[in-house]
Amino acid sequence: MSKLKKLPLAVRLIIVSALMLIVMAGTLTFVGHHEMRQTLKEFAQEENVFGARALMETLEEIYPEIEISTTAAGAITQIIWPVVPDSVPADAADTASEITGLDPTIFAFDRGTQSFVRVATTILNEDGGRAIGTPLARNEAYHALIDGAVFNGLVDIQGVPYNVYYRPILNESGTVTGAIALAQPHADLQASLQTKLDTKMLWVVVALSVMLPIAYLVMRSMLSPLGKMTKLITGMSEGRFDDAIPYDTRGDELGEIANSLKILQNSLRAADELKQANAARQAETERQQAEQRIVVTTLTEGLSKLSQLDLTVRIQNTDAEPFPAEYETLRTSFNELVDQLTETVSSIQVIAEEVTGDAREMAGSSSDLSSRTESQAATLQESAAALEELSQSVQSTAENAADAETTTNENREVTKATGEVVTNAIAAMEAIEASSQQINQIISVIDDIAFQTNLLALNAGVEAARAGEAGRGFAVVASEVRALAQHSSASAQEIKSLIAASSQQVETGSGLVRDAGKALNDIIDRVDRVAGLVSDIAVSAKEQSVGVSEINAGVRDLDAATQSNAAMAEEASAASEGLTNAAEKMTARLARFRLEGQAARANWAAAAVVSMADTPTDTGIAPIDLKQAASADPFRGF
Repeated sequence: MSKLKKLPLAVRLIIVSALMLIVMAGTLTFVGHHEMRQTLKEFAQEENVFGARALMETLEEIYPEIEISTTAAGAITQIIWPVVPDSVPADAADTASEITGLDPTIFAFDRGTQSFVRVATTILNEDGGRAIGTPLARNEAYHALIDGAVFNGLVDIQGVPYNVYYRPILNESGTVTGAIALAQPHADLQASLQTKLDTKMLWVVVALSVMLPIAYLVMRSMLSPLGKMTKLITGMSEGRFDDAIPYDTRGDELGEIANSLKILQNSLRAADELKQANAARQAETERQQAEQRIVVTTLTEGLSKLSQLDLTVRIQNTDAEPFPAEYETLRTSFNELVDQLTETVSSIQVIAEEVTGDAREMAGSSSDLSSRTESQAATLQESAAALEELSQSVQSTAENAADAETTTNENREVTKATGEVVTNAIAAMEAIEASSQQINQIISVIDDIAFQTNLLALNAGVEAARAGEAGRGFAVVASEVRALAQHSSASAQEIKSLIAASSQQVETGSGLVRDAGKALNDIIDRVDRVAGLVSDIAVSAKEQSVGVSEINAGVRDLDAATQSNAAMAEEASAASEGLTNAAEKMTARLARFRLEGQAARANWAAAAVVSMADTPTDTGIAPIDLKQAASADPFRGF
């Protein structure tokens, strides 16, 4: 690096330019390589799309059922082929290959094996024959075709890398029935890319070989005037101011440098002349320095007194102590400044007294407000707590009323169910009563039959007696029949008596059940009225609970606001006390100034001391000692 700095500027610029050209050439080569690779890739993809269109148009002439959808630019968007045959003429693939220069392939999808099988192709297998009947490898292209998507990329076919374009073939329902593929050997694409890169590198080398000598000559011719300029500057540094300066008529940077050197030459010539004239002015300068020392000394004394807060100081101009006439404006300005400062401090003292009084009144008011606010906040907090308990009690009552409403509704439903049971019992009693009446009618019929049978048996006995011996057996039968008829009549009477008693009991039970039903209906009506009342009570309790909750929320918000107001009141009270203390401190500070009229200032200072002595001790700020404050930094706090 040190050796490079010792070289002439022209050589260094040429080296740097050459390095920049080389770096630029390398960058352009790298960017061009990337762009060319991308361009070739896009060109290969466009060729694949064009080949797919040529292949499908060839197949469309053989298979009319094929339907092709394309974009406005002619790119295929969808291929509809209901059934891809197991064998497709090889001429179709050969024709498409001749048109595009690519290797086309047609696949049929085998649903049993879930494979894409080649049915026509120009790709050869290992033995030199067409790869008909071979399945597509289950790679990225396979998964894309299964999903009905297009694949465009690099894959291995029969062990050889190809740049391929796969598009699925669908039926009318959108199910995959096959696929087409256009392939180009990746090696051919790489060879084309390498040839173009070699050509580009050759052109870059030729361009560098031509540009570097040209750059050297141009740099040398452009930088040669700098040497002459350097010699001129060296001569001016040695005191030669009469050398002619060239290139002052040029319109470039060298012309500007030449014009600047002319100005510098004239300036150095004038400076040399001034150097000779400075000797005559030395005496005048010494006189001015003496006057300046007087002014500086006087101002130093006046500013020293001002630093001690003495506003009575003035700069005088007398015969005994004359002040330089050239600096009379400075003396007058100093005196006017002290007068204005005296007037300002006096005004501030009056304002400080007023601020101290107002601050003390504000502190008292803020303290009272803080106390009242704290008391109000405590009362409101107790009210909020009581209202919270009332809200909880009302909410508990609402919940109990809701439970009572639920229980009453359940009792009403049970009572209604019992009423239905009693109604059914009344209906059953009435049915039993009707059955008893029918049984009585049947027994009456049986009794009539027994009476008729008894008459018939009696007549049969009379006729058997008339028949004599021949009718004796019939008389016995007639006697038995009569006895049976009498027995049946007696049994029927007993049953009739029992049925009558049972009917009487059933009638009594029916009456009792009817009375129970009436009483139960009355109970149901009363339960309905009670349920309605309980429901109204539950609704009212809920509404009261909601209202009390809203009031409770409002009271909580009011409590929070009151607490915040109390805090703000305390802060205001503290701020007022701080303002009072600050005003008293300012009063004490202003008391340190020495003004015209010492008696008035002393009275004012005494009042300030008394007011600070009366300051409440709970503020935490001790009264200021004026003597100690006077010995401290005079401008502290300002």
